[in-house]
Amino acid sequence: MPLPPASATLKGLGQNGKFYLGGTPESVVPKRLLEPGEESRPSVIACFRDLALNAFLSVAYDITSPSDSKHVGQCLRSVKRGAFFSGSGYLSYYDDSSQTSPTSGAFWRPGVDFTIKLRFRTNAASGLLLYMSNPERVDYIMLGLFNGALIFSFDNGGIEVVVTLNTERLPVYACDGQWHALEIQKIGRRGKILLDGNFTAENSVLSGNSGVDVYAPILVGGTREGVVKRGFLSSAYEPFRGCIDGIRLESEIGRTVEIAFDGDDATGVGVSPDGCPL
Repeated sequence: MPLPPASATLKGLGQNGKFYLGGTPESVVPKRLLEPGEESRPSVIACFRDLALNAFLSVAYDITSPSDSKHVGQCLRSVKRGAFFSGSGYLSYYDDSSQTSPTSGAFWRPGVDFTIKLRFRTNAASGLLLYMSNPERVDYIMLGLFNGALIFSFDNGGIEVVVTLNTERLPVYACDGQWHALEIQKIGRRGKILLDGNFTAENSVLSGNSGVDVYAPILVGGTREGVVKRGFLSSAYEPFRGCIDGIRLESEIGRTVEIAFDGDDATGVGVSPDGCPL
């Protein structure tokens, strides 16, 4: 992340007095640090605090207020694999307009039959886990928690299917702060929720189209400004607070997509992609 110039004058730094902590953007090449044949250097995975440059000049920086940043989150004493969502943000995948085409390599189309798998942990009773839509149609896919219940809903093109698994009535509560494995399936006009491999709920409709026509972006943990949420309880969903890991999207007509939280195809705010607090 680049830090803005401090009150003292820093000579010889270049970049208008800015310097970069932890890594550099693609537009800045640290030539003096490159080995022969290298074109870039990887970012460091670490925590920083109490940063000062040349103490005798009394140049100190507030690293909590950079002028820009990418994939920078809060420091955690102990972490596990996954991404931590603060309850005020989201991650968006394949957001480039060039990806919204069936010919794009990053394009995922659910079609008639699809499966989505992920792991999550949270203490919050409500939060949006995943959302996809089609701005030109009513089709959408939504997965989230609402008052302790897991809700999977989708629209086949005018006919909505809602599947609800009320975990407060189960031996395992979805919002107990523990890791849970979640799988949703759509087969034709039938939807199904499978929690921890043991607890299920399903629902179906008798009419309507059988395919769901949605495309990128894939929104995880919340939605960005300007995205209209459709469907069952769409206005009630709030950003997810907790950890998500292992997202896998499978479809009979499209390729399988496994989401890497620190991938270059992800953009977002309010998310620490490099680990979940234990």
